[in-house]
Amino acid sequence: MAMVAAAVAGPRYGVYMPIEDQQKIAGGGEQDKQRGIMTLLQAEREKTVEIDELYLYKVRKLIKRELTQNNVESGLDLPLMIMGTVLMTLCFCLMNSIGLNAQFDLFSQHTRYNANFGFINTLLSGALSGLLCYLCKKYLFRTNVGNHLFDVRALCNGFLAGAVGVSVGSAGMQPYLAMVAGLISAPCYLLGGLLFRAFQIDDPLENCQIYILPIIWSTFNSALFQDTEGILVPKAENQGADLLGVQVLSLSIITALATVLSWIYFFPMKRLNSLKVPRSIEVLGRDAIMNANSKGLDLKQLIEKIEAVYPEPKKRGC
Repeated sequence: MAMVAAAVAGPRYGVYMPIEDQQKIAGGGEQDKQRGIMTLLQAEREKTVEIDELYLYKVRKLIKRELTQNNVESGLDLPLMIMGTVLMTLCFCLMNSIGLNAQFDLFSQHTRYNANFGFINTLLSGALSGLLCYLCKKYLFRTNVGNHLFDVRALCNGFLAGAVGVSVGSAGMQPYLAMVAGLISAPCYLLGGLLFRAFQIDDPLENCQIYILPIIWSTFNSALFQDTEGILVPKAENQGADLLGVQVLSLSIITALATVLSWIYFFPMKRLNSLKVPRSIEVLGRDAIMNANSKGLDLKQLIEKIEAVYPEPKKRGC
């Protein structure tokens, strides 16, 4: 559903734009009228009340010259990302051990043993996937980390991809196989990022890259690594092939259903111009406009100028 929404809505303003349009946005175009947003804001400041530098910094950060794919910190609140990763990891651990995905009653030693595996395997897979993504992503995507020492987004999202990549069958596989699942989940996440960039699908938080390919891999490894029915685990009566067929069929049906229903919703919304805000509001940010109004700063003329002089995005989505 998230991938369909991102594909239909199109990228944010300034992302995947030609370099000449980015220069015009930054005030470096050949035409005099293509002035940067700070030049327009300065004109507004001279006619209205004084505004603080935090507001100007907010507007400057929202100008997509800084919100590019080459800066991993752009537009992200890193403390919230770390906290969200911890909470999501805890949810996956509980779901895989004692949640609906586990279906253990915990009354016998054997089921408690499997519940322990469900918890620890999630952490093992996530840790290896996060480490591998942290080490490799900057070379594959040629990103920089701005004024940060570490690529926090690659570490957090890679960890989540590893937790997703083992979630289907984590309670029924040995820890060393969960580590193998995590090592393969990292390339799934990185490949998803490369595919989204190649097709110019804008997903700022990388939610789709975290879940799509890793969950497909999780569906497969649940049939490959299961203790009792896994294809790669030698047993007297191995029914892993049947389990794999059931998993693939279920995944195909759910994917088709979610894609069709999402398209039915998002495509008409886009045609009705109800899916994205106008270009001027996207450039400034609705919260920045609200803060300006609270300070007595009227941005009506500024919004009209942005609509008039800022180039139309060429990538509009499906």
